[in-house]
Amino acid sequence: MIINFKARLAFIAQTKCGSTSIENALRWHANIAFTGHHKVTHITTFNYRRFVQPYLNFIDEKGVETSCLFRNPTDWLASWWKYHSREAVAGTAMDTSHMSFEEYVIEFLEGSDKPCFNVGRQSDMLTGPVRPIAIDHLYRYEDMDQFIALWEERLKRSLNIERHNVSPDRSGPDLSAATRGRLEQALADQFEIWESKTVGHGPIA
Repeated sequence: MIINFKARLAFIAQTKCGSTSIENALRWHANIAFTGHHKVTHITTFNYRRFVQPYLNFIDEKGVETSCLFRNPTDWLASWWKYHSREAVAGTAMDTSHMSFEEYVIEFLEGSDKPCFNVGRQSDMLTGPVRPIAIDHLYRYEDMDQFIALWEERLKRSLNIERHNVSPDRSGPDLSAATRGRLEQALADQFEIWESKTVGHGPIA
């Protein structure tokens, strides 16, 4: 999570949505930065609203708006499949290098308890204490340029986004029609957010 007082923005770091690259570009402009460990890098909106926002109010830095990205659910899952095939986890319970994406998705749908399937859902990052989606500025990952434009406009400067933490290059996400249909049904709520909720919009009242 990155917070900039001048921009009046907080970056909620969604997993597998280029968060490391964005964080590295924004950290030089941060007044507050939670980095270096997934427990603080990926602070959820719920925890931001519950713990961080009250502190900002206490120090009279009110009106900071949240921003986040949301990826096509199939591509998001494929990114986890690729990430867990890297050499660093080879031969462990996290390793997916021996699975096709089809096999990975089928096990995911069947509720496998292997660590490589413990990825949660993107919507877990968006929920607030009251609202199911409590992000002020929510963009599709595929519309990254609009997300960056928001930050550049608020910061009054250009940002250089370089690629970091890139997953291994594997073919995918090719799925059979049957498996794709099962996935879209199982993640219907995630597809609904991606298709209709993730457009740049103003702050939540």
